[in-house]
Amino acid sequence: MEVIDIIRNRLLASGTKISCADAIVFAAREAANILSNGNIKYPVDGPGRKDGIVSSVQHPPEFLPSPSSKFADLVAKFDFFKFSVTDLVALSSAHCIGIFHTAINATQVNTTYAAAVAEEMLTSTDGGVKINVRDMGALARNTSRYEPNGVNMTAVGVLDNSYFNANLQNMVPFGSDFELTQNATALKLMNDYKKDANLWKLAFQAAMTKLSNTLKAQGPLYEEGYRMKCNATNYASYPRPKA
Repeated sequence: MEVIDIIRNRLLASGTKISCADAIVFAAREAANILSNGNIKYPVDGPGRKDGIVSSVQHPPEFLPSPSSKFADLVAKFDFFKFSVTDLVALSSAHCIGIFHTAINATQVNTTYAAAVAEEMLTSTDGGVKINVRDMGALARNTSRYEPNGVNMTAVGVLDNSYFNANLQNMVPFGSDFELTQNATALKLMNDYKKDANLWKLAFQAAMTKLSNTLKAQGPLYEEGYRMKCNATNYASYPRPKA
């Protein structure tokens, strides 16, 4: 949240009235643009979002899928917010960047990829492994027997359609990613996006626009103004909502 505070404070200093919720959405848009080398651009409503006053560790699992979610659960969680299977597949491609620390499900992934992950963990300074097999070290990538199939191998850490090539080779760490290959509609979309980067880009941008402009603030559980700091509500105690 410190980064979000920095972003928001700069905008506030320029005279732009912006909430922490706005800052998170705008930061995601800029991150997508930077990580895609300027290829991903999408419109975002606002500012004007409200900052909440209630937060609970129980809330995310109610609305967000887990790395081990089955396809039916993925669809149900996305459908709750009016997202389609197309949106689900497109947004899943964000898993082409970042690192993971959790153990993979070796019964679902390519065995050579599982060996590559184990190899990477031995040399990692923090136990983290690159999500994208393309971004692994050369030795581990060779161990995985990854087939580039036209993927730009120099685009390390770049948000692009390389996720689909890896997933179609069962070289992704999360069970929820593997689940996309078990549904005919999702599988076709994955193959389409693997072959056509522009088609993926348009779908990803459309899904991110929808994601950024959903969940409009309603009801009394929001700050009257904006949070002074994004990691805390403006007051130490608020009336608890009735169960």
